[in-house]
Amino acid sequence: MNILLTRFFYPIHEPIELCKTLKIKLENPNQSETVILAEFLEANFSVESAWSVNIKKARHIVKELSEIEGEIGNYFKKNSGIENPFIIIAGLCVIVRFDDDGFNKSIQEEGDEIFESTGSLPFVLLDDDHPYLEKVNSVVNYLHCLSLLLVSNFDGYNGSSMLLLTSDQDIPSRKINSQVALNFTIFYMGQYSNEEKNEASSIALWLSFPKHLSNIKLISNLIGTVYKDYPDKINYIGSLLNTSLNEIQDPNYVIITLVSIIEMLLTHNPDFNRFNIEDSINKQFVLKMLILLNYESKNCNLEYWEIKLKEIYKLRSMIAHGDFKGVMKYKENLKKKLNKDPEDSEGYFEKIIENLYFLIQIIIKSFLENPKFIELLQKY
Repeated sequence: MNILLTRFFYPIHEPIELCKTLKIKLENPNQSETVILAEFLEANFSVESAWSVNIKKARHIVKELSEIEGEIGNYFKKNSGIENPFIIIAGLCVIVRFDDDGFNKSIQEEGDEIFESTGSLPFVLLDDDHPYLEKVNSVVNYLHCLSLLLVSNFDGYNGSSMLLLTSDQDIPSRKINSQVALNFTIFYMGQYSNEEKNEASSIALWLSFPKHLSNIKLISNLIGTVYKDYPDKINYIGSLLNTSLNEIQDPNYVIITLVSIIEMLLTHNPDFNRFNIEDSINKQFVLKMLILLNYESKNCNLEYWEIKLKEIYKLRSMIAHGDFKGVMKYKENLKKKLNKDPEDSEGYFEKIIENLYFLIQIIIKSFLENPKFIELLQKY
């Protein structure tokens, strides 16, 4: 299937274009996709957990939501006659549709021919560098960049994306993902709370589609314009954001990965005959980031950020060079400041990771607004 599932639930009346070059857009699933998506949701909702939703509970939720006001309530009222509640819920999902250049159709036709001639079910394996998989990865990476640019408050932000699933095969294979039922529960409860008004809540970030709609259109237009000339750079940034969120558990490695995005965009390799390479990159990292912070806001506390940036790069160097004593000493110092367990490294590094996402957002914004400026800044 050439669709990916987002965290949003909302009726979309006209497709929303996200990128002309990649040919991706946001919309609701069509009729056949809705049936497959409903089976996927039912399989995930039925897994025993605090967020389980059996068919009886699903019917109750659909009835409740049909009584609220607004677009969502109207959608559930309009579809209340459908017997299967998972069909109704699936129809409200916001999906990302991308152009697969006819790949899925050709695979389906080829599979049908094999089955008719041999009676055997075909099994397809694709190499990692297959054009179709590269297309899927490019779409996922693009959406990670877009998602970061939609964040307005970084308190508690862990790099989460608007994408709930990053594989186009998860839905047809009915892959079990604990986030699916949780995400729906958050959406359901959010219809009866003021959670989305709490700007500091990370849970509220992807709760309301209308809240993001105007920015999605604005930012997509900006990224899409620059993507034509810099596809590899945007794709690489997105891949590192995706890796940080979905493939790395250790906060130490998350910090190194996020710092590497800043280094890639802002720093150059110095002449090792004239400079200490790491010291030079450290100075570039701090100075160039301060320039962008000042450019972003004239009220920025540059003294605070100078100290913070030096601290971030020092920590990055200790982790990269295996200076675990230095890292532990850093934790001990934080323990004195925060009165926390020194073993709670994730708790300690949480704020640093939030700061890094904030800094990366500033760089990406500046790059999208004026790519040549960032290229010159990196050069000198």
